Amino acid sequence: MKSGTKRKKKKPISPKDLQKLWEDVDLAHVWTQLVQNVSKDVDAYEHARAKSREAAAHQVLL
Repeated sequence: MKSGTKRKKKKPISPKDLQKLWEDVDLAHVWTQLVQNVSKDVDAYEHARAKSREAAAHQVLL
């Protein structure tokens, strides 16, 4: 049995509407958010890498 909800068909965006949407994009904000997110990931990676190296330095090989 099919569910009672119908899927909406996607309405194509006209080039004029796309241009209008693109003009409203705040690229400075987008780049700021991107840099902040990448920076957090890099810091987390560096922290995990340092922790791993420290653990490896304390291991005793038999």
